[in-house]
Amino acid sequence: MGRLTASLISDSETVLATGFAEFLKRLSLKLGASEDAACVASEAARACITALSDGDVCTDVRILAKAFNRSEEDIRVSLLGSNVTTSSSEDRKLPLVLDDEGRIYLYRYFNYELQLANALVARFPNSPLQPLNLESINFLDARFSENAKRLSGRTDWQKIGVTLALVNPLTVISGGPGTGKTTIVTTLIATLAMNDPPPRIALVAPTGKAAARMEDAIRKQMSTLSPELRERLPSRASTIHMLLGARPDSSEFRHKSDNPLPYDIIVVDEASMIDLSLAARLFTALPHGAQIVLLGDKDQLSAVEAGAVFAELARHTSVSHAIVDQMVREEDRSFASVQSSGSNNRGLPDCVVWLKENYRFSSESPIGKLAALVVSSNVKQLADWLHDQKDGPIKWETIADGLPAKVVEELVRGFEPYVEAIKQSDPCKALNAYDNFCVLCPIRRGKRGVAGINDVLTQHLRLKLSGEISNSSYWYHGRPIMVTENDYGLGIFNGDIGIALVGKDGNLEVWFTARDGGARSFSPSSLPTHQTAFAITVHKAQGSEFENVALILPEHDSPVLTRELIYTAVTRAKQRLSIYGRLEVLRTAVCRPTLRRSGLAGRIALFDGART
Repeated sequence: MGRLTASLISDSETVLATGFAEFLKRLSLKLGASEDAACVASEAARACITALSDGDVCTDVRILAKAFNRSEEDIRVSLLGSNVTTSSSEDRKLPLVLDDEGRIYLYRYFNYELQLANALVARFPNSPLQPLNLESINFLDARFSENAKRLSGRTDWQKIGVTLALVNPLTVISGGPGTGKTTIVTTLIATLAMNDPPPRIALVAPTGKAAARMEDAIRKQMSTLSPELRERLPSRASTIHMLLGARPDSSEFRHKSDNPLPYDIIVVDEASMIDLSLAARLFTALPHGAQIVLLGDKDQLSAVEAGAVFAELARHTSVSHAIVDQMVREEDRSFASVQSSGSNNRGLPDCVVWLKENYRFSSESPIGKLAALVVSSNVKQLADWLHDQKDGPIKWETIADGLPAKVVEELVRGFEPYVEAIKQSDPCKALNAYDNFCVLCPIRRGKRGVAGINDVLTQHLRLKLSGEISNSSYWYHGRPIMVTENDYGLGIFNGDIGIALVGKDGNLEVWFTARDGGARSFSPSSLPTHQTAFAITVHKAQGSEFENVALILPEHDSPVLTRELIYTAVTRAKQRLSIYGRLEVLRTAVCRPTLRRSGLAGRIALFDGART
């Protein structure tokens, strides 16, 4: 007995994990449990906290059994005899929950998972899907007519995604950059807006940056719609926290099951970034009869917090042949004969769409090809292909230790358009120029981490940007920053990019992109927590796109290096991508998929089985 070994609990073990484990042991003993049971519960508590820090929703009996060198059944008996652990079949509130599959949860996260699974399944009654009206059918046919020509008889998954979103209580749409998710959102809300009266539509995203990009992307597509229709569309997007009514002094939201959201349909972009806690709160706040559409990329990084909700929901496409046949049949799109659930289609039926056509990158484009090789984990072909890239949009450069001067010079050259824009002191030009080039890092610390690379680039770029070598202030003309916490009062959010510029009056202001496409400024002293942003983590880049990207891999392998992280980094680039590092580090990362412990998929199937 005793603490889990260092191989099982790594440096991510925190003071919180230790403190909670000790507290639960004392509580277990106080409630009359044996020393053995209290020790097992204590280690289960420690493992649960550590699991959450790693993005897992729960831990597992098998981990404890291995650590204690005992059978899984022995561990189960000890846990349930600890007086601080309840079985998932019991309706008791105790700190730990053990389910029938051997998963061990903190009660709060078990409850989140249970609430979300129940809310998801409850959205699918055993009833036919609603028919589309003739006006909607004609609008969709016209809207996707160019797709029909381009696809030459292949299934138009964009059109199917929109159609499902119009008739389904829940639709999950997964696709990489360039697969047309923005077109789907614009077409969906335009089709809905033709109704009289139009439904109440909310456009949301997990972060302020993602919400702003959602607005901007939709705004750019508005020109394809009639002026009358544009006037009926929602023009603003918000964060999920704002939608739910976040309270600055509380972890609770204003909108929940007893005070549901006042919307008929909610469209969520960048849904892969939603953690379990936020997803549970969002779904339990949905009013009866409301529809929700989740759009994201199942191959991207999951939420920083615990859970990989979107990846679990989008793991398998679930659109039946019967639905597809009826959607593409010109004479009948009523769906009257197709049920929204059935005993032979457990879980979430006919609601998960994978977008299979890329309208930005062809299958032969270098970035599209690289992304596909990463997703497939074909390391041999990936290595050979990278080696063959010469003077094209993809560059691979092997570097061993540290950050060679040659690489620093190349990174500095990447910022030349940004430097030229800063010299004009025009906020909008400066903000647009920032999107031309960015350095991405998987890690924060070290020479090849965000902090180290920002220090090096500041040393080389500060003089070029401001004409000054250095002074006592972090601030200088042209300094790019990224905000790292939300400030609802200022309307600045985690992930927002600001550019510091000295105005004609000699005062320095930090400029951010405004929702209308312009720019707005704040004094440096008024800003929430922030950091220099020549280099940013791949996680922080999620939801953003840059014309050109440099990816700096760490010197050695790290658990944070996963297939999803490499894929996310690769797909941030629109034109050119340079990767620096060791090939063995890249190979290992591409072969390491993100695996997060969770029981959500099993609970969805369980609930659906009980209902049907």
